[in-house]
Amino acid sequence: MKIGNIISKLQNRMSMSAISRREAKINKYVDIHNSGVLSDSVYYQLNMAREIIANFARKNSVKVDIYNTRKVHPERSAVVPPYSQDSILGNLEVVVSNLRTGLAQRDFIPASTNEVYPKVKQVPIIIPIRESGLERPGYAKYSTEDNFLRNLYRSIEMLTKSVTGKTSK
Repeated sequence: MKIGNIISKLQNRMSMSAISRREAKINKYVDIHNSGVLSDSVYYQLNMAREIIANFARKNSVKVDIYNTRKVHPERSAVVPPYSQDSILGNLEVVVSNLRTGLAQRDFIPASTNEVYPKVKQVPIIIPIRESGLERPGYAKYSTEDNFLRNLYRSIEMLTKSVTGKTSK
């Protein structure tokens, strides 16, 4: 009778406590600033990716801050050259800070969720010459197309490598 009500209230409190602990853990590593001025699609995708970004940040001991440049940079308009204001405004500024050393790096990424962002990478390789049995150096070209979230993840990964000093394999 009354025990059922007590148990359900206790379960609700436990689930709310677990949710608040999870949110506090995410907020320790990822912070989305001035989210009220983001478009709905950008905010939704950033909010859904917060836990993934927080797990990556926790693993690498970094903190990720994401700012909307329309809100951040109007006071800096005198500092930012006019030719680059159009390219900066309307983007997201991603700041990755090393929690151990305090070193921080920033990058601007486009805030459009509809576009595809091409990425090209050249990797040095050794090309064997079969006729003579020799080898010569060359480059392999890899190209991919990233969506908004993959572009954000790639940017966070590159910034993390630069602030932690870890190199790629």
